[in-house]
Amino acid sequence: MKRVVYVVLSVALIAYAGLCAAMYVFRVVPGDAPFDLMVDDLYATHNLFTSLGLSPTPIEARPAIDHEVFRLREPAGHVITVFSSHVSGNPV
Repeated sequence: MKRVVYVVLSVALIAYAGLCAAMYVFRVVPGDAPFDLMVDDLYATHNLFTSLGLSPTPIEARPAIDHEVFRLREPAGHVITVFSSHVSGNPV
């Protein structure tokens, strides 16, 4: 099974069954990340990123989807959207 194990700047180290088998160089294009994140405590996560010197956007409500959200630009230029989760504290 092939998987990306480590990405630094624009180099990805690929592992096959635990053995380093290939290294790819690719161009990182700034813009919206091709994924988003969902966290249990959006406010704590926002405060953590702020305390680390990052600059997340203010938290905003998205009533249409029953979430709150903020965005954060990572070093390669991707903008990652971070959503509050659906977890209610009740057993799943």
